[in-house]
Amino acid sequence: MDDWKSVAVGITTDGFNPYGFMAAIYSCWPVYVIPLNLPPGVCMQRHHMFLTLIIPGPNYPGKHMSVYMEPLVDDLLVAWNNGVRTYDAVSKKHFNMHIWYHTSLHDLPERAIFCGWCVKGKWPCPVCRQHVTFIWLAKGHKYVCFDQHRQFLRVDHPYRQDTMNFRKGFIVDVPPPPIMTGTQLKDELGALEKNLSGKGFVGYGETHQWTHIPSLWRLPYFKDILLPHNIDVMHTEKNIAEALLGTLLDTEKSKDNIHARTDQAQLCNRPKLKLVPRAKGNSWKKPPAPFTPSMPQRKEILQWL
Repeated sequence: MDDWKSVAVGITTDGFNPYGFMAAIYSCWPVYVIPLNLPPGVCMQRHHMFLTLIIPGPNYPGKHMSVYMEPLVDDLLVAWNNGVRTYDAVSKKHFNMHIWYHTSLHDLPERAIFCGWCVKGKWPCPVCRQHVTFIWLAKGHKYVCFDQHRQFLRVDHPYRQDTMNFRKGFIVDVPPPPIMTGTQLKDELGALEKNLSGKGFVGYGETHQWTHIPSLWRLPYFKDILLPHNIDVMHTEKNIAEALLGTLLDTEKSKDNIHARTDQAQLCNRPKLKLVPRAKGNSWKKPPAPFTPSMPQRKEILQWL
């Protein structure tokens, strides 16, 4: 149809304190809609981002985010089914502009409240979900995805049988986790049963980590979207790059700390990385990792930068 045009939009939100660095604790959440049909350098400009909702504080919305999102989802349903009468300045004609949701942009915690899957605990990956179980670090007191990558290799890959360079004495013979379709996810959400108390679902933390059913599943085409949620570039650059740089240069923000060395001694066969007791006192010395540059090498790296 000549008079039918569609616009893909993205949704993004994040909490901030409108009172700045004052003592008042207040979490306010603006929700923006961004048209994605424009070029990348244009769609993220301020005058092309539309403020559609302001979720007031003072508390973190959590799984109640879907309640606040209901009016926006209603508008998306109308814009998809009926369209919005729009004037085309080029052809000087009116047409019905249909709008469809394409993806959302967040950091990982906000992605959790949008997709409904808790990203804490033993199944923090919102894509693999309960098919990939993370490892609990006794000293680090957290779950990590160490050595979970080998199951994504082909079945006959030699790394799967390597018991020396990964987790000591551990081989991986499980196949890669299945990639669930949107229809399968919708069926899984539809099969959830409420607890007798009315809070949460039966089996939470045992068979799944679904916290709620997001309102975006009301969209008739949502199950067909291949990438309904995204991790935005800014948080990826800041968090991952900061952790990598701190670990490589062995700064105070390094992930290669005393607790990590203690845990790796239990998991891996890497004697060169074990903590060494000092000659005096009860302290321990952390041997440098193979990837940590020496002081002259660091100076050369910084001069190159």
